[in-house]
Amino acid sequence: MIRADAVAKLTAEGRAAMRRHGVRRVVDLRTEQEAAGEPGRSGVEVVRVPIRPSGPTDPLWPELTAAYDAAPDPEHGLRDFLLDGLGRWPEAYAAAVGAIGAPGNGAVVVQCAAGRDRTGVVCALLLEAAGVERDAIAADYALTPAMDGQAAPPPWVIEAVLGELDRGHGGGGARAYLLSAGLEESALAAAVARLTV
Repeated sequence: MIRADAVAKLTAEGRAAMRRHGVRRVVDLRTEQEAAGEPGRSGVEVVRVPIRPSGPTDPLWPELTAAYDAAPDPEHGLRDFLLDGLGRWPEAYAAAVGAIGAPGNGAVVVQCAAGRDRTGVVCALLLEAAGVERDAIAADYALTPAMDGQAAPPPWVIEAVLGELDRGHGGGGARAYLLSAGLEESALAAAVARLTV
């Protein structure tokens, strides 16, 4: 599993790296509107699992960013924004994890517009469900580059998000969240297995 922003922006070198890594599926968390006009990739299946509206032009956007805007700083705003999304679209997050483990050979890229919010959360959910230590998940999340004039997210943001899932799901964390959102046990096992192939 590879976490990325929109692979359509890749250079020739990046596309070659995708081929070397054996990428055969892209789980795209963007809406059709966000992906409009992008060319397909020969030999790569694109599975679209849109999570949340596409951005500031969507009528729901002001409501989605209200918690972010009300926070005392950007890091707390990001935490609140991510938690709000998990609360609003649990079935979409579960479907994204299921798409990672769907039958097929090769590596899977998970992407959104920036590889931080939707993609970062999907990858963190799967890593936690696979038993990866939380500090390692947080370190991976913190590799996200700075964007939109904001610094790269600190590790505690995703740790706090996963901690809230623990509290909200009887200590069961990401696994309990995904199963309660409708992901079958077998689909979760298949997604976890893809991490260890």
